Amino acid sequence: MKYILNNFLFLLLFGCGVKRLAVDHADDILRYQVTRRIPLYSNQKKRLEEDLKKFFNNSKTTVSYVLLELDKMELLSPEGIDQLYPKMERFYLILAEDFFKLIAAYLAELDTKQQKEMFEELDDENRDFLKKEKENGINEIEDNFKKFFGDINDDQKQLLRKNNAYFSERRRLRHDRKVTFQKNLKSLYLQNLATSSKEKGIQEEFKKYQSDSTMGSRSIEFLRELLPTLSKQQKEHFRHHVKDFKALLKYYLSVDY
Repeated sequence: MKYILNNFLFLLLFGCGVKRLAVDHADDILRYQVTRRIPLYSNQKKRLEEDLKKFFNNSKTTVSYVLLELDKMELLSPEGIDQLYPKMERFYLILAEDFFKLIAAYLAELDTKQQKEMFEELDDENRDFLKKEKENGINEIEDNFKKFFGDINDDQKQLLRKNNAYFSERRRLRHDRKVTFQKNLKSLYLQNLATSSKEKGIQEEFKKYQSDSTMGSRSIEFLRELLPTLSKQQKEHFRHHVKDFKALLKYYLSVDY
């Protein structure tokens, strides 16, 4: 489920026109991502359409605080790095809790046929992840670096390779938490609970999924290690990226879903 919520953020890395188009249709994009994994009937899809519009409109208060915090911080400084991760993580958790609460209501009412189709799709995704993890490795990490900082030099490549075990461990732990959540969800379905009890149980599993994330401090250490290696051009590339991102968030605040 975290993947679904993050998927919209990845769209922000494309060109300006595509970014604004993505924001304009954020509810449609997220609805597609949800229904691709969770098979819903037509009446459920209609409800989901309205619920996602409410989610995006109601999330604007949180996004406004994100913008305020970004404006306060000098991100390319040790102090900025120390502040950025915990603050953005806190805002993310607020959005995630609201989104997961919304999704839990739909998961709780899935019938046996829908459950079977959903877990088949999720199992396929898990297999794809393990396959890509073997194939991509350090190349994916370098590509992500270039999105934020532009060209990468040899010393930075060496730094990324030195930290490759950490990146791999972070992805593996995230994958393991996702698989554990899916197993616990299957167990909930087998208990033959009332829909309301099932929904509450699913929300609790979401909370466990979020609370099991323990790599934040190591991420901050890596960013502090990376900071002195950045050139003037790379810093400008990053600042332009952040400026573009903030402009997009401001545009999101103006859209009525």
